[in-house]
Amino acid sequence: MPTLKSPKHELFAQAISRGENGRAAYREAGYVCSDAAADAAASRLLKSDKVSNRVAELKGRQATAEATILTKAKVLEMLVADRTLARENNQSAAAIKADELLGREVGLFTEKKDIRVRNVSDLSEDELKGLLSGIDDGSEIEAESGTIN
Repeated sequence: MPTLKSPKHELFAQAISRGENGRAAYREAGYVCSDAAADAAASRLLKSDKVSNRVAELKGRQATAEATILTKAKVLEMLVADRTLARENNQSAAAIKADELLGREVGLFTEKKDIRVRNVSDLSEDELKGLLSGIDDGSEIEAESGTIN
């Protein structure tokens, strides 16, 4: 359904679909009146087939959009469900992968890193330059064979 022809009716429908009450939606649409008049007019607008259908359509779109948003919690829930299903179907590889991903999330596994310690005086000038290439603070370092930029 396209937007409503009346811009105020469209704004009203959008406000209602977001959860505003009739009075607030009516005023948000640009109408200026007393509380009682806003309540009565909002009630009349909601009875209009075009407006009520538009509200239903907008609410449906919002529900679809919210359902497609993945959160960390939803992904973890899906992993647990997939793990359970994989185990029930004797699909050990899938279950192990789900276990691995869940384990990573809770910090059970860490990647191994090479942390060999070397004496700086044992490094060549090229090795020192390589190590320092990521550091660019504008300062110079003196080495036995000359200045390293």
